[in-house]
Amino acid sequence: TSEKQAKTYAQLLVQHPVLEEAANALKVPVPLDRQIKVTAITGTSLLDLTIESTDPQLAADFANILPEIFRQQNLKRETERFSIANEDIQKQLISIEQQIAANEVKLEKATNAATESRLQSALAQDRQTRQTLLSNYAQLQLAASQSVTNITVTEPAVVPTQPVRPN
Repeated sequence: TSEKQAKTYAQLLVQHPVLEEAANALKVPVPLDRQIKVTAITGTSLLDLTIESTDPQLAADFANILPEIFRQQNLKRETERFSIANEDIQKQLISIEQQIAANEVKLEKATNAATESRLQSALAQDRQTRQTLLSNYAQLQLAASQSVTNITVTEPAVVPTQPVRPN
């Protein structure tokens, strides 16, 4: 569910690779875990990201860049995952097409009914395999398009005009 995904994203947002890349982008040290709080809002797919710092501008900048870094890393991870499966299906399709072509040539040269029958059976099976692979490829494309992270910042962080808490 989207609520479960939000909880997962809340945990992933504060993992070191995301924090480190965000800190590098801003050319600042990686903030301490206790400075960053991400909460999944119950009953929704929304997250609440809070960053406390003695430098309010840095906290706002970090809060604004963190979701973008996470989105980029997540997209890269998903793209790599589907790319490997995609390549595998492509290789299998090439192989089965070659097998079909070879069996069609053999069928044209067949000299007896038993060989023709065997080759026609093999061709039917190969064509079914090709259809299954094409179907799997289409399903993979659909899954890839549906898994694209749709992370958007609905309310950008702003520097507070009043202190959040006493020093």
